[in-house]
Amino acid sequence: MGKPQPQPQLRDPWQEIEDLSAAVYQLAAQSRWLEATELYKQRHSLLEKFFSAGVPAGQHDRVRSGIIHILQCDDALKTMAEFNRSSLVEEFQEQNKRGNAAKAYSKTHQF
Repeated sequence: MGKPQPQPQLRDPWQEIEDLSAAVYQLAAQSRWLEATELYKQRHSLLEKFFSAGVPAGQHDRVRSGIIHILQCDDALKTMAEFNRSSLVEEFQEQNKRGNAAKAYSKTHQF
């Protein structure tokens, strides 16, 4: 007989959402807005998936508390974004320019 295979650990979906929320906040606090934006999108997608499946029995209080925390963090993110608006606009414009330059380069070097 072979060695028993370890069972893959199932990730708690709500914990993953909370972890992403914390990571978004930390990245924004470090002015790493592009990364924060990508994680924010991932979190949004997970939230939609989580709520479309329904809140698991016995998790309502935990989820309610988590939603309150997420809303508070999102308010703080809005405040940080407003405070850093000009640098954010520059960062996103620079990212857009790099993307456009890469597209133009690939079009001129197609075989």
